[in-house]
This record gives sequence, structure tokens and C-alpha cells, in this order.
Amino acid sequence: MNGQTKCPLDPYMIRTDNCRCVDFQVLKLQELPDSVPQGEMPRHVQLYCDRFLCEKVVPGNKVVVVGIYCIKKNKSSKRDSKEKNVGVRNPYIRVLGIKADQWVDEDQLPITNSGEHDPMLFMCERLSKSPNVYETIVKSIAPSIYGFENEKKAIACLLFG
Repeated sequence: MNGQTKCPLDPYMIRTDNCRCVDFQVLKLQELPDSVPQGEMPRHVQLYCDRFLCEKVVPGNKVVVVGIYCIKKNKSSKRDSKEKNVGVRNPYIRVLGIKADQWVDEDQLPITNSGEHDPMLFMCERLSKSPNVYETIVKSIAPSIYGFENEKKAIACLLFG
């Protein structure tokens, strides 16, 4: 080797004084229940969020996501190598932007598969036009429990904003 020293196996050292930690979150995006064909399970895909995109949504939120569709290779153990899982890949989306349900435009969300008028939607629309909607909602929360009006009002505010 002409007097040159050979590089060690792992010549790189982590310098913790120059490192910065970055927030990271893995989410599971699921298909809207309205767009799932009857009798089938909703499909899902993993979302990878980092930095300022972490903790922007909670479970149950409807979201609009902008991101990069990527595929990662499965980790294969020695046991899996016998089964020949060479071609198996897992898709994920590297999130560049995310909007929670309070900012989602109605025209971006799909209409129900049936195309018919939903009776629940009709009832909600009728309730929203009534002048005493707040009192109606408060009275409908745990009607079998007497009292606790302030707690019921707080629950209504948490549920409906």
C-alpha cells in the first residue's frame, strides 16, 4: 500500500456539540369512510412529518396533505431471506405541507358514494339554522345526568368549537 495507512471500518465520528435534534412524527393516513366501498376495509399510507409539521393534527382529523410519494425497502432478517421477500416495498409520503379539517375547503372533499341526500346531514343543517342551537346541544349531552350545566357547556365547546 506504499506506506499509506488503511482507513478504519467506521472513520466517521458524531460530534454531538455540532448536532441538532429535529422533531419527527409518523402518521397513518386513512381513506375517508364515505369513499370506502361497502364491505371493504379503508386503505392507509404512512406519512413522515418533521420539524414544524409535527403535532399539527390529532387522530380523527380530515386532512389535505402535500408530499413526496416514496418507497422504502423492507428490512430483511436472516429468517426472511429464506422466504425471498426481495421485491416487497412499503410506500410512504414525505410530508411537505398539511392542512387540518378546520382549513379544508368543502370542494376538496369527496361527495358520498350514494349521491343521495344524507338524513344526518339534513338534520345537522336544520339544527344549525335554529336560534337556540347552543342550548339544544348542551341539553342533548348526557340527558340522564341531572345538573353539571357548566361541564356540559364545556364538552359542547370541545366537541363543536
